Amino acid sequence: MKKGDIILLIILGIGTLSCVLFFLMKPKAVICVVYENGAERYRFSMDEDITQRIETEGGHYNILEIKDGKATVSEADCANQICVHSAPISKTGDSIICLPHKLSVILESE
Repeated sequence: MKKGDIILLIILGIGTLSCVLFFLMKPKAVICVVYENGAERYRFSMDEDITQRIETEGGHYNILEIKDGKATVSEADCANQICVHSAPISKTGDSIICLPHKLSVILESE
């Protein structure tokens, strides 16, 4: 290995470590905000365990659960179920999206 190769590896290593630390250091969210069609519908504290049925246009629904500081969509009547299969979210900026229902669950800080 040449001197330039070693320097390049060190720079890439530092860059990778910085990215990993950035994502691990994101603060925990304190507010769960539910938007439908871009308009805010609900605000929930991440400190309280809740189960909320969210009715959307056309009589459709999603069930949002907040438990132990993590939010998830546990049930929905959309065809693709992507929102239901999304991993639980807990950090500021994380989101779960249900495109068929135009529903967004986004975690925010105060």
